[in-house]
Amino acid sequence: MYALCGFVPHVRRLFDEILDQSSFFYNTVMRMYIQNSVPYEALCVFVEMLSSKQCSPDNFTYLIVIKCCSDLSLLSIGVVVHGKTLKAGLDLDTFVQNSLLSMYMNCGEKEAARRVFYTMWEQSIMSWNTMINGYLRNGCAKEAMMVFSWIMEEGMELDCATMVSVLPAYGYLKDLVSGRRVYALVEDKGLGKKIVARNALVDMYAKCGSMDEAWLVVDKMGERDVITWTTMISGYILNGDARSALALCQLMHFEGVLPWVGNKAKT
Repeated sequence: MYALCGFVPHVRRLFDEILDQSSFFYNTVMRMYIQNSVPYEALCVFVEMLSSKQCSPDNFTYLIVIKCCSDLSLLSIGVVVHGKTLKAGLDLDTFVQNSLLSMYMNCGEKEAARRVFYTMWEQSIMSWNTMINGYLRNGCAKEAMMVFSWIMEEGMELDCATMVSVLPAYGYLKDLVSGRRVYALVEDKGLGKKIVARNALVDMYAKCGSMDEAWLVVDKMGERDVITWTTMISGYILNGDARSALALCQLMHFEGVLPWVGNKAKT
C-alpha cells in the first residue's frame, strides 16, 4: 500500500525490518523507486539483493533492472544483466527479451538489439514495434520502414502501436506515397479509432507537406486533443503558412482547448 502511494521512506524502513526478504519484496521496493523516477536507487536495491544471497532474481526482477539500465543509459551494466538473464534461462522469456531490445536501442546499440531480436524464441508484435521505435529514435528511418515491411511479409497481426511507431518514419523521409498506403491500411484494419493513431497520421501528412490531407484526417476526428491542434499548427508553420497557423490558434481557443505552456513547434 505504501509503495503504491509513493511513501518511499516508509516502504524502505518496512523493507529493512523484514527478516525473510523474498524476491517479491525486493521487486516491490525496486518498482517503487522506478515509479518515483529514481532508477539508480532501484539498481542499488538489486545489488543488495545479489549481496544478501537470501533469494535469486526472477523474471520480474530482471524486467525492472533492465528498465533501470535503459532509463539511465547504463550499457555496461545492461550487458552484465543480459548475461545474467541467459544464465537464469530467461532467453525464452519474451517480456525479458523485449526489455533487452528496448534497452539496447535506448543506448544506441542497434546491432546488439538486432542480435537479440534474431535469437528470440518467439517475436511478439511488441518485439517488432520495439525495433521500429528503436531504429527511428536512432535516426534510422529506412531501417524502421524495412522492419515494417517484414511485419507485413510475415503476416503479423498489426496493432495501433505499430502504426504509431512507423508513421513518423514516413514523415521523416517525406515519403508521402508510402504514408498514404499506411493510412489505407489503418482504415482497412480499423486501427485509427484511437486518437494517438490519428495524431500520428496528422503528423505524417504535415511532415510530408500535405496539409490538406492532414486537415481531412483532423476533420474526421470525433475527438481532438492539444496534440492534434499543436501538430496542425506546427505543420502550417513548418510549411511556411503562418496565416493558417494563426487562424488555427483561434479555432483551438474557440473549441476550449488549452495550449501547453512553453509548447514549441515540431520540426
